[in-house]
Amino acid sequence: MAKLDALFLPPEIVELVIDHIDDRGALRTCSLVSLQWVLRCRIHLFRSVTVQNVYSIHTLVELLESPFSTLGGAIRHLSVELTRALVSSLGPERAEYAASYLTRLSNACALESLQFFHHQSGFSSNSEILLSPWSCFESLQVLSIGAVKTSPDVFDFIASFPKLRELEMDGAHWNHWVSKAPCTPPKNLRVVRLSRCAADAVLNWLLPENLPPTCSSLTLGSISDSQLITLPRALKRCGPVLEQLSLTLRLVNHNFVPPDLSQNTNIRYLRIEPDLYFEALPHLLCTLTSTSLEQIELVMPGRAARLQSHDAARWAELDRHLLRSQFSLVSIKVQVHKAVDEDTIAEYLPLCCARGIVSFISKPVLYLTRFFAI
Repeated sequence: MAKLDALFLPPEIVELVIDHIDDRGALRTCSLVSLQWVLRCRIHLFRSVTVQNVYSIHTLVELLESPFSTLGGAIRHLSVELTRALVSSLGPERAEYAASYLTRLSNACALESLQFFHHQSGFSSNSEILLSPWSCFESLQVLSIGAVKTSPDVFDFIASFPKLRELEMDGAHWNHWVSKAPCTPPKNLRVVRLSRCAADAVLNWLLPENLPPTCSSLTLGSISDSQLITLPRALKRCGPVLEQLSLTLRLVNHNFVPPDLSQNTNIRYLRIEPDLYFEALPHLLCTLTSTSLEQIELVMPGRAARLQSHDAARWAELDRHLLRSQFSLVSIKVQVHKAVDEDTIAEYLPLCCARGIVSFISKPVLYLTRFFAI
C-alpha cells in the first residue's frame, strides 16, 4: 500500500500535464488510463467540433442528448463548413426545421466560439447562408465569418450575441446597401478583425456616435482607397480605448493622407504593412502620442525599397520622434524580405538602430487562404 501511495499524483498535477499535451493520439491514449484522466482528455479532444452537413448536426445533437453522454461540457468551439449540401439543407424554406435542431444543440453544450468557412472547391459563391437559425447560441463569445455570402441581416445576427467579445470577418460579403433600421452592436465587443469585406460599413455600425467605444484591439486588412476615408473616423471613435492596432494598406492612389493616431493615447502594439507606399510611414508614425507604446512592427513591402531624397527629411523627423522620452519602452520589429536588407532600414532609422531598439525578422510574408494566417 505504501508503494501505491508513493505513485499517486494529485489531480491538479495530472490535469496540468494533460493540458500541455498537443498530440491527439497521445490524448486518446491517456483517456484510456482512468476515469479521472478521460474527463480531462475530453476537454481537449472534443473542444472543437466541425460539421459539414445536416446529418452531422443531427448525429451530434442525438449524441449529446443521450443520457450516457458526457461530451456536452467539453465542446466549446463549433466550425461550420459550408458545403453545397449544408447550405441547401438550411435554406430559408427550411429555417424552422434547422432552428429546432440548432436550439437543441445550444441546450446540450455551451458554445463559446462559432466559425463559418468553406473550401473554394466545394462551395458556390452565389449560395447564401441563412444566419438567423444560428443565433440561438446565447453564450457565444467569439464569432468568425469567412469568405461566404451572408444574408443582409448580418448585423442583426452579430447583435444577437450579448456576450460577444471577438469578431472576425475575412472575405464575407453581403448586400450592405439594403436600408434597415440600425441595431445596437454588442456592448462587450473588444476585438475586431476585418479583411476583404465591407469594413467601412461594419465600422460605422460598430462605432456609433451615441455609444461609448469598447474596441481595444482592431485589425484591418486589405484597406483600399475608399475604405481609407472611413479609417480616421473609426480611429477617432476608438480614442484612448484602443490598445492594439494592425493595418494592411492596399492602396492605389499615391496622394493619400495617412490617418491620425494622436487620439489613440493608449496604444501598446502597432503593426503596419504599407505594401506599395512605404513612404507613408513617417507621416503615420509621427502622429503617435501614446506613452504606453511597447512595440511597433513594420512589414517591408515586397519590392526593393530605397530611401528617396525627398523622403529623407520625413524619415529623419520620425527617427527623432521615436527617441522621445515618452517612448522609452518601445521596440521596433521589422520584417524584411529578400529584396530588402537590414542596411536599408538602418538608413531609414539610424538613431533608433544605434540605440538598439530595432530588431529584424528575415521572413517572407505568405498570403494564404485566410488573411490572418500571416
